[in-house]
Amino acid sequence: MAARQTVLKPLGLVTRPNELGQYPAGALAVADNMLFRAQGQMQVSKTTSGTQTLGNANDVVRKLFPLDSGIIWSASRSAANVWTMGFGASFGTVPTAMSLVGLFSNTGFIAPIRMREHFLVNGLTNVIVSDVMAPASAADRAFRMAGMPQAGVSLFSAVTAAAGAVLNNTTVGYCVLFRRDFANGYSVVSTPSLICRYVNTSGATVNVALKVSWSSAAGIAAGDLIEVYRTDAVQAALSTTDPGTTCQLVLSYTISAADIAATFTTVTDTQAPGSLGETYGRELYTNPGQQGALAANRQPNISKLMSQYKGYAFYANVTERPIWTFQVPGGINDSALDLAAGDYERTYGIGNRTITATTTLGNATVTAVSAAHLQGIKVGQLLHFGSGGSFPSNAFTVQSINTGAGTITFTGVATAGVVGATLQLTDQFQIDGGTFRLPAWVQ
Repeated sequence: MAARQTVLKPLGLVTRPNELGQYPAGALAVADNMLFRAQGQMQVSKTTSGTQTLGNANDVVRKLFPLDSGIIWSASRSAANVWTMGFGASFGTVPTAMSLVGLFSNTGFIAPIRMREHFLVNGLTNVIVSDVMAPASAADRAFRMAGMPQAGVSLFSAVTAAAGAVLNNTTVGYCVLFRRDFANGYSVVSTPSLICRYVNTSGATVNVALKVSWSSAAGIAAGDLIEVYRTDAVQAALSTTDPGTTCQLVLSYTISAADIAATFTTVTDTQAPGSLGETYGRELYTNPGQQGALAANRQPNISKLMSQYKGYAFYANVTERPIWTFQVPGGINDSALDLAAGDYERTYGIGNRTITATTTLGNATVTAVSAAHLQGIKVGQLLHFGSGGSFPSNAFTVQSINTGAGTITFTGVATAGVVGATLQLTDQFQIDGGTFRLPAWVQ
């Protein structure tokens, strides 16, 4: 029978032999440059030699954090509150549209953590992440936003197709998300957008185009993916038809540099349904029976303190993201609600409304507005567009309405006299004293 020799066992460091000059089997009298951070595991400690950049002249170093291969991350602040982040002998960068001015709190609320071989740092506006623990290039030292933002979806349009995605007299639901895949198999996936219904009453089978948009400060980059998910089709085409919340993947699109410059792109669903209206594809991760709606990947809240324990990140002293809850009986639409008199959507929806009127040079009041076109027009709506140069774009709002006379008065005068001018009025909303037109919000 072969003998078994114990090479190492977790006895701790034994510096003296017993009275017979013997060490217990597996004990160590010397352990230079070794780490014992977990029971039964002996690791060689990382080298700490090398050069460390701590910011510019006269900067104040506010935080140091060790990474791998002797690299230390540093955060230094100038007297003008401009921050510099160092990785060893080189500087790190923040995501596009983020500023190094006021990046962190002057009072020292900087609490970086290392989670699953990713380096997270809390800032005043976002949590940012570095994905390489021993960065050797500028790309390695570039931070990204933690998580990905929820996509904005608007401007559904249909194109007739013989074997299209949505059959006539059916209703489907669509949602969209952003995804970023890394070479090591790691993926970052956003919260899905709200599920939007599409009702096909066109009389033909159609493909559906969706406009997907994001903020320039959202951290979306060329090479990221847009994934479009669709429900099974319901054999009904009413405004009350509910297609459910179970969605499958029908389209994956790679965002280009041109898309990033525009901050939006349009993708088209062309996947034909099954014989019973089934949608085939990978299930959405928040589907019932998958991770569920409560498991949506939210971006972390702004926090003054972060910590990690057993693979979980904890955020304290947080600034929660604002939530605005409201209802729109007639729905939201960023294209013109040019519908018939008495139409429910034009009266109670929010979006754009087009009218035809006669304008007079130098006069703020337009005339010959029909009763149908006066529907849904309210004080405060923005005059977004005036054909023939009749009014400058986005300069004036509705001041008053005279339904009996068929006139609308704006806060500024017309720059041209046009008979039958087309004017587009846009609903607006206010947040913290700021006024925003609806399409800007949808997009």
